[in-house]
Amino acid sequence: MSQRSNLKFVSRYAELAQVAAQKERVGDWGEACMCWERAANAARLSENMAWAWSRSLFCRHEAELFKGHLGRLLSSPDLNGLATMGIADEV
Repeated sequence: MSQRSNLKFVSRYAELAQVAAQKERVGDWGEACMCWERAANAARLSENMAWAWSRSLFCRHEAELFKGHLGRLLSSPDLNGLATMGIADEV
């Protein structure tokens, strides 16, 4: 495989992993799970592939925990928003 096409896979993995991490930070667990799965498929190094699959499983688990009424996915609670409403101490 040429170095040029190898760089394509590295940048694709890195790009997908960055998007997945961003989705995690905002609590979009379902999207993060899908992005990590794509990153795992784009990974060339076994370490990157294993990491991406483990993150995907974690995000899938989090998505299941945060399912709302009738299966709608909810994001993680915004504790800063709760603080402004005086609710954060109760959480």
